[in-house]
Amino acid sequence: MNKEFLQKTIDFWQPYSEEKLTEEDAREIIGNLTGFFNLLHELNMKYNRGKK
Repeated sequence: MNKEFLQKTIDFWQPYSEEKLTEEDAREIIGNLTGFFNLLHELNMKYNRGKK
């Protein structure tokens, strides 16, 4: 992850946090969101297999 992407993540999420977000916080946010969307994709594949 480059610094620009981390900063954009901080800028987006900072209004929702009372504490100042760090680059490490941004990495954690990105990792959590990536995991969440991967889980949604897996569930979609599992429960919608063969459906159109």
